Amino acid sequence: MLDRRLGRASGKQVPVDREQEVESLYRTRYSGFTARHFHEHLVRDHQFRWGYTRTKAFLQSKGLVERAPRRGTHRRKRPRRPLPGMMLHQDGSRHEWLAGCEAMDLIVTMDDATNVIYSAFLTAEEGTASTFRALLAVFGEHGLPLSLYTDRGSHYFVTPEAGGPVDRRRLT
Repeated sequence: MLDRRLGRASGKQVPVDREQEVESLYRTRYSGFTARHFHEHLVRDHQFRWGYTRTKAFLQSKGLVERAPRRGTHRRKRPRRPLPGMMLHQDGSRHEWLAGCEAMDLIVTMDDATNVIYSAFLTAEEGTASTFRALLAVFGEHGLPLSLYTDRGSHYFVTPEAGGPVDRRRLT
């Protein structure tokens, strides 16, 4: 099979003179504009039909606009512990768990390696007392883990004043 288009310019290709015009406009009249702002002016004031992505890519290819730095991964995956009992994971989640009842916190303590839930209960509010209640039940039945993985709840840190900021210098 042969492609009849071989050797021909793409129908979507922008003419070279239009590229030169866009480059000239950016360098002389719109220098320092962001790609988005420049694109808006091209469409509104100069009747260009380029899409924003095409405009931005063109400006980047000519070195007129810098590429945005790549963002890091939002949440990095942590490898699970290889054996049960090495690490516990504890977290609370506020939700209206029961129809017709106020929102409550579900406190879950689970094994990191196996995802087995060792403790789960509803409480009015997640805090130090609910954390200790869960850990006491788990320690009594399964023994002490090597480590405990939690979120950044203030009840896991030292707060010199109730409701005040966390003291990051004093580890718990």
